[in-house]
Amino acid sequence: MYKKLISNNTLYLLLIFVILHIVVGEDTIVVNIDNDNNKDNVTPMLEKAHDTTQTFSKEHKYDHLKEDLQKNSMRRYYKVDRLQSNQTLVIAELEKRGLIESKRSNNFNFKWGWSWETMYVVNDYQIVNHFPTYDEIGTKSGLTRNLNRLRKEQPDLHIESFFPRSYVLSNPNEKNSFIIDFNRQSQQPHDTNPINHHQLNDIDTLEQFGITTNVDTLVYPEQPSIDGNENIWIVKPSTMARGVGIKIFKDLKSLLNYSETFNNEFIVQKYLEKPLLIMKKKFDIRQFVLVKSLNPLVIFLNKDNYLRFCSVEYSTANIDDKFAHLSNHQVQKEFTEELTIPFNQWSLSQFKSYLKENNQGKDIWNDIIYSRIKDLVIKTIKSWPQEGHRKNSFELLGFDIMLTEDLQPILIEVNTNPGLHLITDIVKVHHPNAIRDLFKVVLDNQDRWNNNKNNDNSYQWINDQSKQQKTQLFGAWDPIYIGEYDPNIKQLEIKPKKKRFSIEPALNK
Repeated sequence: MYKKLISNNTLYLLLIFVILHIVVGEDTIVVNIDNDNNKDNVTPMLEKAHDTTQTFSKEHKYDHLKEDLQKNSMRRYYKVDRLQSNQTLVIAELEKRGLIESKRSNNFNFKWGWSWETMYVVNDYQIVNHFPTYDEIGTKSGLTRNLNRLRKEQPDLHIESFFPRSYVLSNPNEKNSFIIDFNRQSQQPHDTNPINHHQLNDIDTLEQFGITTNVDTLVYPEQPSIDGNENIWIVKPSTMARGVGIKIFKDLKSLLNYSETFNNEFIVQKYLEKPLLIMKKKFDIRQFVLVKSLNPLVIFLNKDNYLRFCSVEYSTANIDDKFAHLSNHQVQKEFTEELTIPFNQWSLSQFKSYLKENNQGKDIWNDIIYSRIKDLVIKTIKSWPQEGHRKNSFELLGFDIMLTEDLQPILIEVNTNPGLHLITDIVKVHHPNAIRDLFKVVLDNQDRWNNNKNNDNSYQWINDQSKQQKTQLFGAWDPIYIGEYDPNIKQLEIKPKKKRFSIEPALNK
């Protein structure tokens, strides 16, 4: 009887479906039903789904089977690496949008991971939170190298106005440039340390550290608002975070010896000697930045941020006291005495109030500082080579910014994977809002981002939105820069990791 009703082809397809369901698991099997209702809801990413997705024609007679498979086809899967940072917020927002956690490493529509190398991207439509070249902006050496290059290529951008002079010590030319720079700063009447006064022709001292005099050197212009009077420099591991390995020096020989001990895998940066202080304490601003695209360049700035304070009053007389000089939370949480500022943090609203109270009621944040921070962020991201673009990648960055006494923002570093731990009352408000609205940008408007009429070369539709529309679309994220597509930029060839056999999960808006 069944043989009369069901064709051999249909039986064959059903058999394949059952076998795959048993072998590879439910989360990897999706059968796409081609009917009018489903087609209307498909985003352009769905149209790029893998060819191995089995399609049933809309003339198929078995409606009950069709309905079951329709439910499967609408499933979207996520993967989240639970490493070193609290991803509870990320998972909650994904599941609010109906995504289901995948049991397999490369079967996902969306993945939030620690690095590009752990993404296991196998298809263009898969959305991930890193660009392949994330380390060009998120490591101290990458940031230094790219901003130094941009300063040389486009001097009109005045990178030196917001980025302290920095050198990669593993590069012999840059190491030489740093020593020249240090000597230039040391030629001040107040500096009586003879070790710091060796000149470029002091061959014995230079050769001790592998420095020669016949190399091309690149020395920054002086930065009066940063330099100060004590020639203090800060040394940071090129690829580490959370304050690990950071030391501050006034003495050149001690600095170079420290760097040599670890094979020069450091950058050295001019220390901001006269920062703006609050209650005599040093602080920085943790500013979230979202890069939606590298080509065209699309940058969002979170409208909210927060301040992180040191526990001990600032003084250049105690440069070895990390509780006075390193405002990173991972450092300050080790301080065991009573804090004068709860959790060493302020919200942006607290900072705005402080600025008004100390500036005759003027709105210093909105009138001066915010526009300067936007300028700093745009110029910094412009240093990121656009060859690393991938259409369905994005990057959440944590900028650490200090202020000079005259309210000029100074970029200290840029962090990929900024911490999302809900450890204080301040971040319990900041982080959920930032992550909730981040997904408005990267997930909730796929029909706009993937509009084929744009031909991948224009996101100018963002500029056509009113202020109210932008808030509805992007929430707390302010689109501060929308660039033009450059067809002359050759995208890096991205080689996916070997793909295990599976039927790809279908994407639905």
